[in-house]
Amino acid sequence: MLDQDEKAIIKEHRIYLYRDGIRVMPYGDPEDDWLRIDMARGTISAGAFLSNDQVVGCVYITQNGNPKLRDKTNREGLIEEGKALEDFINVLQLILKYLRKKTFAQYLIEKKRKADIDRVKKGKPLELIENAKKQYANDENALKFISNFETSYKQEQKVLHERIDKTESLAAVGLSIETASHDIMLFIKKTIENEDALIKDIMIGGDINRDELLAKLTLVRGNLSMIETQMKDIQLLFPSTKTRTKNIDVKEIVEKVHRLYMRAFAENNISFQMETINSPLIVKTTDAVLLQVMINLFDNALYWLKTISNKREILVLVDGNRQRMIFSDSGPGIKEDDIPYVFEAFYSGKGEEGRGLGLYIAKQLLDKYDYTIDMAEFSKDKLLTGANFVLEFIREVQ
Repeated sequence: MLDQDEKAIIKEHRIYLYRDGIRVMPYGDPEDDWLRIDMARGTISAGAFLSNDQVVGCVYITQNGNPKLRDKTNREGLIEEGKALEDFINVLQLILKYLRKKTFAQYLIEKKRKADIDRVKKGKPLELIENAKKQYANDENALKFISNFETSYKQEQKVLHERIDKTESLAAVGLSIETASHDIMLFIKKTIENEDALIKDIMIGGDINRDELLAKLTLVRGNLSMIETQMKDIQLLFPSTKTRTKNIDVKEIVEKVHRLYMRAFAENNISFQMETINSPLIVKTTDAVLLQVMINLFDNALYWLKTISNKREILVLVDGNRQRMIFSDSGPGIKEDDIPYVFEAFYSGKGEEGRGLGLYIAKQLLDKYDYTIDMAEFSKDKLLTGANFVLEFIREVQ
């Protein structure tokens, strides 16, 4: 953590540029924005870049190594001709964006953790309220005020939790619709084509071959059936179904989600295998919870498997006796530096493409039922060479 004096020093300086050890003016002055950081924050996304007040440092170039980066005749900055300077600035902006998405994101998470710990040490709100009640036990007016404050606080807390739940649910619904939309549109297109062919045959006139008619109607019926199946699976994520807690076979949920991704897996040469050992894994929760968790795991695996050129595979091991499931892929795996943060909100190892919500939502949903999801620690749980997640469920007492 920086103190006030250190923060002041950073605000007085920017990123300096040196050529062969000599400073290129005016780069580095507090009023100079040669890297166009403020412009990028204003036109692209403020959250994607560190501000000028948050960065300080030096960039070193040489005359021999960077001949196309030429000084102006008055020695005030670099010549803005051709694409050399623009490319140079773009590279530096990419570095700053990376630092914002990775290193600075880790810093913010650690800062939040420290703040949470400090808040717990100082006393949670409800504990403070209880202490206040004891302290002012003989003051009727104070107790009335504290009681009203406690009621308001609990109401606000309830609303906040409901909003968080709704946000997490909408994120999962959006992801599932995004995944299924291509297949649904494909089936709709095929249905329309079959219907157009039937209409054309009827308009031409003449005798209609019953066998051909039956074959085309069967195709239409099959396409509509596939659309219905996809929509039924997506509907399980809607709020109206989320209160129905029941015993669910995890294998069936995994198979449903696999159907959503079959096309994407085929297009990217990804093999999928599920192994079940011992008795079925039955979990007491809602369809929506398990669907959201599995969709996030499948989506994450799909993204990373597409980045490798060697064999792409996903292996799911379901163990009913031990009440656990392992989800593995043969992707690049999770970097050592990212492991402490993979379940944090808005932290993503995917850079600009990542939302940073998938694994966070999965963990939050399972936590509500005292279930867990973690990275595999032991070699026996690392089924494939990439990311390996272990999901553990409480055995339900019958």
